[in-house]
Amino acid sequence: MSLTLPRLLTLAATTILAMLPAMAQARATNFVMNIDVPVDEVVTLTCGLDTIEDVHVTGMLHVLFHITVDDAGGMHVDIHDNAQGTTGVGLTSGTAYHAVGSAQVMSESNGPTDQMETSHQAVFGLISEGQAANFDFLAVVHSTVNAGGDVTVDLSEIRMECH
Repeated sequence: MSLTLPRLLTLAATTILAMLPAMAQARATNFVMNIDVPVDEVVTLTCGLDTIEDVHVTGMLHVLFHITVDDAGGMHVDIHDNAQGTTGVGLTSGTAYHAVGSAQVMSESNGPTDQMETSHQAVFGLISEGQAANFDFLAVVHSTVNAGGDVTVDLSEIRMECH
């Protein structure tokens, strides 16, 4: 399975969310952090059932974290990221692309129980120079876990569109 930009972002958000319980143990009231994450990936561009080509994408992904731990131990997490000077080059055609777009992750937990709700929405584009097609990567992921730890909602839609 090829690593697409939405899959990469989902993996990054999931990894970050996995670190949150350790941060909650510190009982910090408010945590804000800005980081830049290097991007160096090959993305397979598809249009319908056709593979167009692989594109080497490089640059930076700027990520803003805002995490609040309330008095009950609940966590409220908001993560926003966007491409910063990120470009791509078609490995077959040499077509130049510019990455645009952003992603948002929101997560809420109530503290002492396993109850948690997480939403991830991402819209990124690779805009070509010249006559080549442009590509949009769309990702919507939502999950809800009840107080007993049972997953009650698990939605995921990840797609690529070309135009």
